[in-house]
Amino acid sequence: MRVFAHRALPTALTLLLVLTLCLASVTPAFAKDISFTYLDATAQHTEPDVGDSNTGYRVEGSLGLLLGFYAFGRYESADIDGIDAGDFEATDLGLGWHIGLGDTIQGLAELSYSDREVGPFDADGYTAAVGVRFAPVERWEFGVKAGYRDLDRALDGGYGEGYVLWKVWGPLGVTARAELAEEANRFGLGARFSF
Repeated sequence: MRVFAHRALPTALTLLLVLTLCLASVTPAFAKDISFTYLDATAQHTEPDVGDSNTGYRVEGSLGLLLGFYAFGRYESADIDGIDAGDFEATDLGLGWHIGLGDTIQGLAELSYSDREVGPFDADGYTAAVGVRFAPVERWEFGVKAGYRDLDRALDGGYGEGYVLWKVWGPLGVTARAELAEEANRFGLGARFSF
């Protein structure tokens, strides 16, 4: 599983770089075009360290607050074969802060309460992450984030996450995302409604 994670990351980063270079000649966007108030729903495939998984889902919401702060929540679920009570569920509730790092880039930091249930194991703790959201051209946005989950029962560890958002029409967009983590890798396609 870890070998796959190391191979997938350079491929994903290469794809992100190629897309960015191809779109560089299009109308530029601005950091103000990056919304921190949105609803996102994703069909997601989870590849756990133990067992096999069917396609699950992830829902996420974020609410922009004053002074660059935002509140967010995530829930994801998948069925996992090969372990007792074969379910994977994850919940995150937290607070983030963002700051403009240029005309098209927002830096961010997040801290959240996290709960993970994998089969018979239930662990909770916190997650801390930092990242950037980048809107190099109109209608396109990219984001990367790295963090650490401090949980008990061997479900803690570092992770990296990336996504691409294509704003199809007005507030409606299509997303593709990947998360590489010690306990499971996740890949998904979804839709986002930004306010």
